This record gives sequence, structure tokens and C-alpha cells, in this order.
Amino acid sequence: MPVKRLQIELKKGNVDFVFPDNPRWNDHIIYSVDKAYSLPLVDTFAVTLVKPENKGKGISFVSNLIIPDGFTPAKWKKQISENTVNVIGVNSVYEGLSLLNKEKANAMDIEYNVAQRILRRYPNIGEFTADLTLPYNTVSFSVSTLKHPDIIHELNAFLNSNSKTIDEIKNKYGIEETKQLTLRLMKQQGLTKNVLWSAL
Repeated sequence: MPVKRLQIELKKGNVDFVFPDNPRWNDHIIYSVDKAYSLPLVDTFAVTLVKPENKGKGISFVSNLIIPDGFTPAKWKKQISENTVNVIGVNSVYEGLSLLNKEKANAMDIEYNVAQRILRRYPNIGEFTADLTLPYNTVSFSVSTLKHPDIIHELNAFLNSNSKTIDEIKNKYGIEETKQLTLRLMKQQGLTKNVLWSAL
């Protein structure tokens, strides 16, 4: 279910827990001081994917940006509000990557590990790279609830006491820590810190 839909269903009482969620997100659908959040389960790496030949062309190169439905392109907010970037909504990551490969857009705003999973599953879809000179950020994903803060407290205790097991699970599924991933991508792309994207 898309993130926005999960929030609606939580408010209606049709779901007890929401994942992913983040207390920093501006949640206009459901704001409650009683909403309980777990510790972060995973840090995600939201990147801007481009075709390799378009890497390093700069933010002015991006005029059409693909966004999967249910996600908010927060780091592109300025460009979208100034109408320098047009948003193309897609129903799936596969659809977005296909459009990017066909050059129906210049870039795609997506979580790095999600894109990599789809690219492993469909290797013929095209070749893309996370351009670290374009907007990217790290977002922590937590579980939230309105009805069961006691279970959130139990989950937090579990996370604190089982960090080694959690790291093993991340390794098993190829989920890199964001800092390590950033350094690896910088090395692959021959980038130094002074050319990385940063919000003004």
C-alpha cells in the first residue's frame, strides 16, 4: 500500500501499524500527539537516478523527474514549486525505470536499495547510476501506531538488545549502511565531498 494510503487506513482504524513512517514527515492526513514511533528500523537512501551518460550534468539538466506514486519528492520541492522540474508520477518502480531508460524523463527520485532490487530482477531494463551531484538524502523508517504504544516499546527493546542480529539480516539482503554506500558511490564516480549535492 502507498505511504499516504497507509496513513489514511491508520486514521480509519483499519490498520494497527504503519511502516514506513517517520516523525519528521509532515503528515497532514493524521497528526496526533498520541502517535507512537519505534526506533528506526532502517535508514533509506533516497537518490536521484540517471542514465550513466547523464551523470554530473547538474540540476539544471533535470526538467522531467519520475516519482513513484505515494512518495513525496521533498528534496526537489524548490525546483517543483518554481516550475523548473515537471513531475511524472508512476505506479511502480519498474514503470519509472522503463520511462527513464526510454528517456521520457531525465531522472528518477527513488530509494537506492529498492531500485537495485528491481534492476537485479530485471537486468535488461537499463543501466542507471545514483548521481550524488543531484539531490539525495537519508531517511529513517520507523513503525508507528495509534492504538498499541506498548508494542512499540517492546519493539524498541528488541531493537536495542539485538543489534548484531539486525546487522546480519541487513548483510544477508544486501542493505548497506548509507555512509558506506555513499563513500562507495563517491569512489566509483570519482567524486570528492566538495562536489556532492547539498541543500542551500
